[in-house]
Amino acid sequence: LKGIVTSGVEDALGKGQQGAYGVDPKVEIGSLSVSGFGVKAKHVSVQIASRDPDPGPTFDLDAFAFGLRPWTALSKDKTYWVDADLYGGSASVVATVDPAGNVDYAKVDVSGVDLAKIPLAVQRLGFPLGGKLNVGGKLDMGANPEKDADGDLKIEVKNMSVGPGTLKPYAALIGK
Repeated sequence: LKGIVTSGVEDALGKGQQGAYGVDPKVEIGSLSVSGFGVKAKHVSVQIASRDPDPGPTFDLDAFAFGLRPWTALSKDKTYWVDADLYGGSASVVATVDPAGNVDYAKVDVSGVDLAKIPLAVQRLGFPLGGKLNVGGKLDMGANPEKDADGDLKIEVKNMSVGPGTLKPYAALIGK
Protein backbone atom coordinates (compact mmCIF):
# COMPACT_ATOMS: atom_id res chain seq x y z
CA LEU A 1 0.00 0.00 0.00
CA LYS A 2 2.86 2.39 0.80
CA GLY A 3 4.17 2.11 -2.78
CA ILE A 4 0.73 2.81 -4.27
CA VAL A 5 0.23 5.89 -2.06
CA THR A 6 3.77 7.17 -2.76
CA SER A 7 3.34 6.74 -6.50
CA GLY A 8 -0.12 8.35 -6.48
CA VAL A 9 1.10 11.42 -4.58
CA GLU A 10 4.13 11.79 -6.86
CA ASP A 11 1.86 11.59 -9.93
CA ALA A 12 -0.48 14.21 -8.41
CA LEU A 13 2.53 16.49 -7.85
CA GLY A 14 3.49 16.30 -11.54
CA LYS A 15 5.87 13.37 -11.91
CA GLY A 16 7.21 13.21 -15.48
CA GLN A 17 6.21 16.78 -16.38
CA GLN A 18 9.44 18.66 -15.56
CA GLY A 19 11.10 18.61 -18.99
CA ALA A 20 14.50 17.29 -19.99
CA TYR A 21 16.49 18.95 -17.18
CA GLY A 22 13.92 19.07 -14.40
CA VAL A 23 13.67 17.03 -11.22
CA ASP A 24 10.53 15.02 -10.50
CA PRO A 25 8.80 15.19 -7.12
CA LYS A 26 9.84 12.61 -4.59
CA VAL A 27 7.78 11.25 -1.68
CA GLU A 28 9.16 9.10 1.13
CA ILE A 29 7.00 7.54 3.86
CA GLY A 30 8.44 5.92 6.97
CA SER A 31 5.31 4.00 7.98
CA LEU A 32 1.73 3.89 6.73
CA SER A 33 -1.46 2.52 8.21
CA VAL A 34 -5.09 2.48 7.15
CA SER A 35 -7.96 2.73 9.60
CA GLY A 36 -11.62 3.02 8.70
CA PHE A 37 -12.02 6.13 6.58
CA GLY A 38 -8.45 7.42 6.83
CA VAL A 39 -4.76 6.92 6.19
CA LYS A 40 -2.01 7.72 8.68
CA ALA A 41 1.68 8.12 7.88
CA LYS A 42 4.76 8.87 9.94
CA HIS A 43 8.07 10.41 8.89
CA VAL A 44 6.87 11.79 5.55
CA SER A 45 9.18 13.75 3.26
CA VAL A 46 7.86 15.50 0.14
CA GLN A 47 10.27 17.06 -2.34
CA ILE A 48 8.46 19.38 -4.74
CA ALA A 49 9.16 19.07 -8.48
CA SER A 50 11.46 21.53 -10.22
CA ARG A 51 11.90 22.45 -13.89
CA ASP A 52 15.54 23.31 -13.06
CA PRO A 53 18.33 20.75 -12.58
CA ASP A 54 18.26 21.55 -8.85
CA PRO A 55 15.62 19.71 -6.78
CA GLY A 56 12.64 21.66 -5.44
CA PRO A 57 12.11 22.40 -1.75
CA THR A 58 11.49 19.55 0.66
CA PHE A 59 8.79 19.49 3.34
CA ASP A 60 9.19 17.11 6.27
CA LEU A 61 6.21 15.96 8.30
CA ASP A 62 6.57 14.03 11.54
CA ALA A 63 3.04 12.65 11.14
CA PHE A 64 0.30 13.04 8.54
CA ALA A 65 -3.27 11.78 8.50
CA PHE A 66 -5.96 12.18 5.83
CA GLY A 67 -9.49 10.91 5.65
CA LEU A 68 -13.15 11.25 4.88
CA ARG A 69 -15.74 12.03 7.53
CA PRO A 70 -17.82 8.81 7.48
CA TRP A 71 -21.24 10.45 7.76
CA THR A 72 -20.59 12.28 4.46
CA ALA A 73 -19.76 9.11 2.51
CA LEU A 74 -23.37 8.75 1.37
CA SER A 75 -24.07 12.43 0.67
CA LYS A 76 -23.24 14.36 -2.50
CA ASP A 77 -20.87 16.73 -0.66
CA LYS A 78 -17.89 15.04 1.00
CA THR A 79 -16.04 16.34 4.05
CA TYR A 80 -12.31 15.57 4.23
CA TRP A 81 -9.88 16.16 7.06
CA VAL A 82 -6.10 16.46 7.21
CA ASP A 83 -3.94 16.55 10.34
CA ALA A 84 -0.17 17.00 10.32
CA ASP A 85 2.62 17.40 12.84
CA LEU A 86 5.31 19.53 11.23
CA TYR A 87 8.21 21.78 12.18
CA GLY A 88 7.52 21.58 15.90
CA GLY A 89 3.82 22.42 15.53
CA SER A 90 0.61 21.07 14.10
CA ALA A 91 -1.85 21.79 11.31
CA SER A 92 -5.46 20.72 10.89
CA VAL A 93 -7.73 21.28 7.87
CA VAL A 94 -11.36 20.30 7.37
CA ALA A 95 -12.98 20.93 3.99
CA THR A 96 -16.34 20.12 2.43
CA VAL A 97 -16.21 19.64 -1.33
CA ASP A 98 -19.12 19.43 -3.78
CA PRO A 99 -19.28 16.89 -6.64
CA ALA A 100 -17.70 19.40 -9.05
CA GLY A 101 -14.66 19.76 -6.75
CA ASN A 102 -15.55 23.19 -5.39
CA VAL A 103 -14.86 23.91 -1.74
CA ASP A 104 -18.09 24.81 0.08
CA TYR A 105 -16.57 25.12 3.56
CA ALA A 106 -13.04 25.05 4.95
CA LYS A 107 -11.49 25.48 8.36
CA VAL A 108 -7.74 25.74 8.99
CA ASP A 109 -5.87 25.67 12.31
CA VAL A 110 -2.08 25.90 12.47
CA SER A 111 -0.42 26.03 15.86
CA GLY A 112 3.18 26.50 17.00
CA VAL A 113 4.97 25.93 13.68
CA ASP A 114 8.61 26.97 14.10
CA LEU A 115 9.48 29.29 11.20
CA ALA A 116 13.21 28.63 11.67
CA LYS A 117 12.67 24.97 10.72
CA ILE A 118 10.92 25.65 7.39
CA PRO A 119 13.58 25.36 4.66
CA LEU A 120 11.46 27.05 1.98
CA ALA A 121 11.37 30.31 3.96
CA VAL A 122 15.17 30.68 3.90
CA GLN A 123 15.45 29.50 0.28
CA ARG A 124 12.88 31.98 -1.06
CA LEU A 125 13.59 34.97 1.18
CA GLY A 126 17.36 34.70 1.45
CA PHE A 127 17.47 35.13 5.22
CA PRO A 128 16.38 33.08 8.22
CA LEU A 129 13.12 33.66 10.06
CA GLY A 130 12.35 32.80 13.65
CA GLY A 131 9.20 32.61 15.68
CA LYS A 132 6.13 30.46 16.13
CA LEU A 133 3.37 30.64 13.53
CA ASN A 134 -0.31 30.30 14.41
CA VAL A 135 -3.05 30.51 11.77
CA GLY A 136 -6.78 30.14 12.22
CA GLY A 137 -9.40 30.63 9.62
CA LYS A 138 -12.61 29.47 8.06
CA LEU A 139 -14.48 29.99 4.83
CA ASP A 140 -18.17 29.31 4.26
CA MET A 141 -19.32 29.81 0.68
CA GLY A 142 -23.06 29.70 1.58
CA ALA A 143 -25.91 28.81 -0.77
CA ASN A 144 -25.09 31.66 -3.16
CA PRO A 145 -21.31 32.30 -3.01
CA GLU A 146 -21.46 35.67 -4.78
CA LYS A 147 -23.69 37.04 -1.99
CA ASP A 148 -23.38 34.67 0.97
CA ALA A 149 -19.65 33.83 1.16
CA ASP A 150 -18.12 34.66 4.53
CA GLY A 151 -14.87 33.90 6.26
CA ASP A 152 -12.08 35.07 8.48
CA LEU A 153 -8.35 34.54 8.77
CA LYS A 154 -6.05 35.25 11.69
CA ILE A 155 -2.27 35.00 11.33
CA GLU A 156 -0.07 35.39 14.38
CA VAL A 157 3.71 35.11 14.72
CA LYS A 158 5.06 35.05 18.26
CA ASN A 159 8.66 36.09 19.01
CA MET A 160 9.45 36.82 15.36
CA SER A 161 13.04 37.39 14.33
CA VAL A 162 14.53 38.14 10.92
CA GLY A 163 18.08 37.80 9.57
CA PRO A 164 20.92 38.04 9.10
CA GLY A 165 21.03 37.54 5.33
CA THR A 166 20.53 39.10 1.93
CA LEU A 167 17.04 40.47 1.38
CA LYS A 168 15.42 39.16 -1.82
CA PRO A 169 11.73 40.07 -1.42
CA TYR A 170 11.10 40.63 -5.14
CA ALA A 171 12.54 37.20 -6.02
CA ALA A 172 10.46 35.59 -3.28
CA LEU A 173 7.27 37.13 -4.63
CA ILE A 174 7.81 36.07 -8.23
CA GLY A 175 9.17 32.62 -7.37
CA LYS A 176 12.83 32.93 -8.36
